[in-house]
Amino acid sequence: MDNGIVLFAFRHAISRKGMVLASVTNYICDHIEELPNDLLEEIACEVNMAYDDMKATNIPGYLAAKRLVTAIKRELYNEEEE
Repeated sequence: MDNGIVLFAFRHAISRKGMVLASVTNYICDHIEELPNDLLEEIACEVNMAYDDMKATNIPGYLAAKRLVTAIKRELYNEEEE
């Protein structure tokens, strides 16, 4: 898997929000164990920036973004959301 392509797809999806983000989120969640930690950290950081540290619940694609951040935290830090 080309990690650069995953990052480019994610960046495109985060700018488009909505269904595009949901599709990329599904792909990342399905392959999360294969992705390097630094890529997952970069994605989580960019999601948090795009959704104002996950406080902007009214932006389209919020639920997909929340799911993605939750999956990354679970993978990297073994954290569960409160």
